[in-house]
Amino acid sequence: MLHAPERACGLSYGALDCVEGHAFDVGVWAYAPVTPTQIDGLRAAEGVAFAKLVDEVLQAGVITVALAVGDRLDMAETVHPEQVRGDAYGGVMDAAGRL
Repeated sequence: MLHAPERACGLSYGALDCVEGHAFDVGVWAYAPVTPTQIDGLRAAEGVAFAKLVDEVLQAGVITVALAVGDRLDMAETVHPEQVRGDAYGGVMDAAGRL
């Protein structure tokens, strides 16, 4: 899912991705701040190109990994690029394991 609020009231752009648990009551989510240029790329991309861009965004900077249970946030952790180590999914799931 792509979340791109207007830049008003101090809000910034971000990408929100359900990494695990798409069809279940418990999910692992990753939130990464993105630039307007990255947003344009994500909006234009499809399939493998989209997945590659999401991985790049999740590895580019500090992200937030969250565990959602039902319709509420249960726990969250900040993850730094060095913790992801070139594997966005693995890094996010490692962080989720620490929650």
